[in-house]
Amino acid sequence: MNQNDSAKKIQDVWRGRILMKTLRAVFEIYKRFYPKLFDVRFRTLTRWEISAGFNERGDTLRNFQQHFGSFWEEFMGVVPWYTNLPTDGSHGGCDGISDSCYYEVKSKHNTMKGSMAFSEIRRKLEHAIENGKEFKLLVLIDKNDSRNIPLHEGCALSRIRGIPGYDESRHRWISDKEVFNHIFGYNSDNVYDFIHQLLRYTNPN
Repeated sequence: MNQNDSAKKIQDVWRGRILMKTLRAVFEIYKRFYPKLFDVRFRTLTRWEISAGFNERGDTLRNFQQHFGSFWEEFMGVVPWYTNLPTDGSHGGCDGISDSCYYEVKSKHNTMKGSMAFSEIRRKLEHAIENGKEFKLLVLIDKNDSRNIPLHEGCALSRIRGIPGYDESRHRWISDKEVFNHIFGYNSDNVYDFIHQLLRYTNPN
């Protein structure tokens, strides 16, 4: 075995350990949320809800939608560089932080409506700008699948462009699989598929 083969083997082992540690952490969070996810009933299905065994009858969904957003926010904190923030309004009310960036997390692109979207994100973006940090809005379900675009090009956020200090290279709308790419890097596909499998094979529907 030459030096390059040895280095690759060591790298593969290290990546495998990181992946298993990540998946175990996600699974522990999922176990805590499981009783909440599969409870009351509601409407419109996303790919995550289909994996969870829900159907279009509209009688099994509301509670899942509500608690899946909370599960989603929490499991991102399994990576060491991302920290979930308290919901006490500190840090501008943002959901997460890293050394260089503030994060806001939304389960769907239409969670925020019209002018309310602008008002909410403006406050958090301005806090990031004042503190010299980047700002990223992470959206689990987007109307146009996966996107990594300037924040002002996201839903109902066109006026963001007029905020002093706004920088479209540092202030981003990131959605769907692009969120997993951003948070989990080379393990993104594995984590994405793992969550789908958890929902598909453990749901009671």
